[in-house]
Amino acid sequence: MIQTLPREREREREREREREREMKEKFHFVLVHGLGHGAWCWYKVIARLEAAGHTVTALDLASSGIHKSDAGSIASVAEYLAPLINFLAHSVLDHQVILIGHSLGGCCISYAMEAFPEKISKAFFISAFMPHSGDYFFDPELVQEFVSNGLMKLLYTTNDNEANSSGPIAMYFDSTKALKYLHNKSSEEDKCLALACLTAAPIVLAEERINLTPERYGSLPRFYIRCEEDACNFIFDKRALAYNPPHKVFSLPNSDHSCFFSVPDALVRLLLDICAE
Repeated sequence: MIQTLPREREREREREREREREMKEKFHFVLVHGLGHGAWCWYKVIARLEAAGHTVTALDLASSGIHKSDAGSIASVAEYLAPLINFLAHSVLDHQVILIGHSLGGCCISYAMEAFPEKISKAFFISAFMPHSGDYFFDPELVQEFVSNGLMKLLYTTNDNEANSSGPIAMYFDSTKALKYLHNKSSEEDKCLALACLTAAPIVLAEERINLTPERYGSLPRFYIRCEEDACNFIFDKRALAYNPPHKVFSLPNSDHSCFFSVPDALVRLLLDICAE
């Protein structure tokens, strides 16, 4: 007796076959991390995209990951984003790339979209900020909110003493709060990795505004991926989805803010499905 596969399994196999046919075209993905993170956070996504035959570039922004600059020494947003801008300027010459920004990385790729729209085919914002022109790169009111609830701390020039300092020079995530808000569904191994690798970010990100134009930034398709179990959705739903709607919105079930850790297979599958359309 021949056993018939359940209908759902048949549909899934057909989708897989369709993906294989469509993915004859290969893409170049540029992955941009959020505040305090680095290229290291994308390791699962990099492995899966490269296994599927795609080119992947994951960058450490200035003072992030293994980049050797000190966060307190970064004097401008342009300096912070120099690794991304220099890569697009000098290493992307004969093709277009797909930008993927996570969290504050959404502001980073928005800056790049304004600078090099001709080098970018589309952009993905994953639980990310999608700013309007004139917005702060990182809203100082949000920084204060994060400081008030303990998620973030400020670093000062004089022995971390606010009273004796001219002002904060950097900001960083509190390790305990980071696990609660950013990695609530991540594995224990990935939580340990994050705590070992998180770095401070320059305070200048909360002092400068971003300039975007409809002719450049606005000419590119933007796709938003919402992580359904993200403890920070209350922030991004307001500041991205309602405030500056993208072309399309997608959802990742069972994902915390760090979907690259908690649901890498689903994330990569969604990215490739959208790119193949």
